[in-house]
Amino acid sequence: MDKRIFLLAVLFGTLVFGQQAENLWIDGGFEANGVPGGRSGNCGRLQSDTKVHWKSIYQRTIKVTPFATYELSAYVKGETGNALALYSYNYNCYGWYGAGDPHPVVKNMKEWTFVKRRIFTIQDTITVMPLAFLEGGPGEAFVDDMSMIQVSSPEETVKRIEAKADKTSHERQLLMRWRLDHGDAQAAWAAIDPNDRREVAEFHCLMAQRAASEDDKMEHVTGMLAAGCYDFPDAHLRMAELLKDVPAEKRLDACLKGLKAYKGKNARHLQCLTGDMKVPNGTWAESKARLACEGGRQRGRRNRSRRKMAFRIWAMPDIVCRQAVGAVGHRAAR
Repeated sequence: MDKRIFLLAVLFGTLVFGQQAENLWIDGGFEANGVPGGRSGNCGRLQSDTKVHWKSIYQRTIKVTPFATYELSAYVKGETGNALALYSYNYNCYGWYGAGDPHPVVKNMKEWTFVKRRIFTIQDTITVMPLAFLEGGPGEAFVDDMSMIQVSSPEETVKRIEAKADKTSHERQLLMRWRLDHGDAQAAWAAIDPNDRREVAEFHCLMAQRAASEDDKMEHVTGMLAAGCYDFPDAHLRMAELLKDVPAEKRLDACLKGLKAYKGKNARHLQCLTGDMKVPNGTWAESKARLACEGGRQRGRRNRSRRKMAFRIWAMPDIVCRQAVGAVGHRAAR
């Protein structure tokens, strides 16, 4: 199939299926910015002379319908480097959310090979890359005749996932968000695995963001901490957003409750007491938290450690602050 036949097939699909078959990937033939050597004309090329943690080509953030399913497809080839084809991601509360089929690996493909994968999103945009190295290279890979087409509506996507006996964490999170968006918090909780801390922390973060009152919000902040939210990348960002302008007393109360329920050893959870400082693990974190306790009555004062990390000292009673340090700091030090 040359490019003319490929484009005719896409056009025919659009005429038959309407908007559902619209190709959202503009210039799927890479004629505008590609390199020679495509199936006919230009193509996209990913190349690295060394192994790299991350490298991609033609990254785009595309407007989509939340909860809908999309099919990415392309022709690829490449013999070395272990490139990933049709890479995509968007975000949940704590970082990347890469839901969908496994990424095709471009390896030992001397000839153009057709690949595809289906993806779904929880936001109104998704970031897509035709080819990417993730701990890959050295080597090169090529891509041509790429398309991105919506194949299922949000309702169809949800119905399909609900019918599955074994759901992935990404699928459970999609159902949770769908049900929250439809005002059913009880059904949202039922959609997730209560033993999966990431899913529980996600639920409480979403509930805190949607809370109708400050008391409800702080109840779910406590739930985030109890689930170990600081074990996940963007927890400090979400916590800073949620705790902005919250009185110190309410912040302290919610943090202490969450820390007492938290069963882990990650001392970064003490950030809820010390403001926006990124607290590392170990005895240093414990000593800094103790310093915060001892200086608690000096509201707003700035303190700089010998490691030149500044943080705000929050006003808090010494005894309850030390209880929090004892609950997390000592576990982290062991």
